[in-house]
Amino acid sequence: MNNQIIISAIQNHVKVFNGKQVKDFYENDLGFTDVFTEEDNYMDYFKSDEYLGRHINGNEEEIRKKLVNLHIELSDNQEDEEIKIIAAKLKSINIHPLPIKTEFEDRIKIMLEEAILMTEHKSYLGTIIFVGSILEGIILGMLKNGAATSQLQNDFRDSSNHPPTNRSGIVKDFEDWKLSQLLDMANLVGMYDDKKTNKAKADIIRLARNYVHPNEQITKSYFTSNDTFISVGCLEDIIDSFKKYGRYV
Repeated sequence: MNNQIIISAIQNHVKVFNGKQVKDFYENDLGFTDVFTEEDNYMDYFKSDEYLGRHINGNEEEIRKKLVNLHIELSDNQEDEEIKIIAAKLKSINIHPLPIKTEFEDRIKIMLEEAILMTEHKSYLGTIIFVGSILEGIILGMLKNGAATSQLQNDFRDSSNHPPTNRSGIVKDFEDWKLSQLLDMANLVGMYDDKKTNKAKADIIRLARNYVHPNEQITKSYFTSNDTFISVGCLEDIIDSFKKYGRYV
């Protein structure tokens, strides 16, 4: 049996599990012995193709039997079902009531449409890259919205938080910041309702967006619907977190 079918079946089964549920399922039902944490922040790795592939290679028949006994469906169509879920998530993303400058809001909507199209055509790398750009566009759109977000602009430029500067020591304009710098500052000023968890999710998107660089792509030979599902889920959670934080809305 194709390893990817087994991997997809496991990923689909644990998709909405928390850390403890994943740990219990792997250890008690599948017999994995190296799930050392129950923390949700690390579960994306334990749900990844890389982690599952290491356990499945050479044990395909044994794991397949366990999944069948647990009534977990093994199907070539699972990828298509996951694509439908990802596309639906992207279509449901609502960036209101975030105070995003109009031209940025318009651009974000176009990027969301492109991300949906790429997902439906199984261009997972393209979707992942667009998710990073959408998150960057949201933060920049809020920062560039003039008086409506003057408090946010002031916070991002607070010298105690060491915003990025050019060689002359002058603080860079927001559009010249790297995505990592924008995300770090968003974390410092408290734009997340759960700093630890949402910072980790933002880093997942940031690192995935780095696959736009060819040298980064060389380190990962292929991208899957699960990679896309994780990035889109992180984006949803961060947007919801921004909305909950009323200081700038």
